Amino acid sequence: MKGKIGIYSWFGAQMHMSERLKLIKEAGFDSTMLWWGDEVAFWDYGKEELIDEVKRIGLKIENIHLPYYDIHHLWRNNLHSIDVLKNLIEGIEDCARFDIEGIVIHVENDLLKDYNKKIGLENLRRLVHEAEKKEIIIAIENTKNNQIVEFAFEELKSNHLKFCYDSSHDWLQEGSKGDLIIKHADRLQYLHLSDNDLVSDRHWIPGEGMIEWTTIVENLKVAQYNGTISFEVCPFDHTVNGKDLLKKVYEFGRSLERQLKKTR
Repeated sequence: MKGKIGIYSWFGAQMHMSERLKLIKEAGFDSTMLWWGDEVAFWDYGKEELIDEVKRIGLKIENIHLPYYDIHHLWRNNLHSIDVLKNLIEGIEDCARFDIEGIVIHVENDLLKDYNKKIGLENLRRLVHEAEKKEIIIAIENTKNNQIVEFAFEELKSNHLKFCYDSSHDWLQEGSKGDLIIKHADRLQYLHLSDNDLVSDRHWIPGEGMIEWTTIVENLKVAQYNGTISFEVCPFDHTVNGKDLLKKVYEFGRSLERQLKKTR
């Protein structure tokens, strides 16, 4: 294990980004993940100012997460498709510009009812080509329709196309309950860890839901994962205290770190 623990910069408590980053650092985290590419991402700071503030606080940026509201157009041939592709490529370019390892993307959303595999594959192939040129990672996150994730991985073989495992998404009705970790072990690059009630995508503090964390830990061991233990905890269904949440998540992260260091 690299011994690094990270968390998504939005953790459900309303406050200015500077205060949010400060609390993350004070809680003990080594890195953060940033939402990127729309007006919400740059509500408090512009791009350059946000990067400077993260560095000033003393955190590493593990990756940036790009919007997915219009990602269904990636599988279509229209004017919206051009904009979606342009925005994704801009995210890749921003990573190169600010020395960030990679982007995390979804390849489907609830609006994707029908899709053209040929068009979608060509758009993804162009993205991968841009990532290879810039030496940036594209990590596809598992969401609801894992068949599309499987299709992308089967068709595109590149060291720059990786996998981001989201535990909350994976433990819902259509999820694999941890099997994706092993299935895509060779591509596993990032983690989005959080808990839920096995009914809805709650993104609760780990340990406060029904996800089987022993299974996740054992599968991460099998996958020989040695990257950052990163959390995407952002509960929207109840009010949270930022300091308390960060303390609980960090302690859970240290516990996972100790478990992963033990031999199987």
